[in-house]
Amino acid sequence: MAGGIRRRCRCRDADGKDMGSRCPKLAQRNHGAWQVRQELAPALDGTRRTFRRDGYETKAKAQTDLDRVRELLALAEPDDPEDREAISAMLAALDKRERLPETETVRRQLKAGLPLADKGTIGEWLDTWHGQERTAEPPRSPTSRTSGSTSSRRSDTFAGTG
Repeated sequence: MAGGIRRRCRCRDADGKDMGSRCPKLAQRNHGAWQVRQELAPALDGTRRTFRRDGYETKAKAQTDLDRVRELLALAEPDDPEDREAISAMLAALDKRERLPETETVRRQLKAGLPLADKGTIGEWLDTWHGQERTAEPPRSPTSRTSGSTSSRRSDTFAGTG
């Protein structure tokens, strides 16, 4: 699958069009930013998908992310279109500033048959959390003592007898 790194900027020409990689100032070291682009597996409906990120300060940082994307895509066996689709869908669903997942984490999720792109909702997470068995007792607060004059005075005061 095609992909690569290039340097671009957001300068505009006299007509107001984005110059991108044609900007003459890109010869300067501090002008523009590096961009990563990697072609992904087509979506289920056949449309093309592309992983694209920009804003990298150095070419090395951009290359690191491009290498990670290619490692993730290589996790899918060539004869396994379902894994290739799952990895591509996960990469396409990432927010522009969201960190790329670790390769080992994705490998484990694929082997376990877990969904890669499903981040779930807070409600779903809470339902899972609430359904877990609790084995440890909650910590006792210092005011929950059963003996001592302070706690008995407090209970008498609140009960209206003190």
